[in-house]
Amino acid sequence: TNRGEWLRRKRKGYVKIHVAVETQTKQAVGLEVSDEQTHDSEKLVPLVLCALKKGIKVNKVLADCGYDTKANFAFLASQKIEAGIKVRKGSNPQCEGLRGEVVGAYLSDPCGWKQGVGYGYRWMAESFFSGFKRLYGEVVQARKRERIVQELRLKVWVYNLLMGLTVSG
Repeated sequence: TNRGEWLRRKRKGYVKIHVAVETQTKQAVGLEVSDEQTHDSEKLVPLVLCALKKGIKVNKVLADCGYDTKANFAFLASQKIEAGIKVRKGSNPQCEGLRGEVVGAYLSDPCGWKQGVGYGYRWMAESFFSGFKRLYGEVVQARKRERIVQELRLKVWVYNLLMGLTVSG
């Protein structure tokens, strides 16, 4: 960084995008924009609801341990969606409900659990971000929050359009 650039970035903050990616098409089916203060786990429910509103059948959610909360597991159980959320190290095996089932299965055989739920397909989201950043970089041109959200939604829409052309072509 240039002299003083870190301090400017630190004061300004940054924008985070949270994306739900459909594993078959590698396209974004849900998008949430937040600031650096928002924890990833807070965005699981809105992302799943966004996909459901679009008429997409959500059978399973694959996510890293940043999404491991009782509320997220309870939501997925209420929607009858399989939880492929990796639990945090040191998780209590005595917890109840869907999270308890996942914690028990993961702690008894982590590799078997990952294979069983298809956890390896989580790379689809990582490849989305890799391609997205390669295409657009890590900056936005807009300055106001509502314009930033519009810019990111438009970029994701164009990215999906490009992915649709390459997947089917």
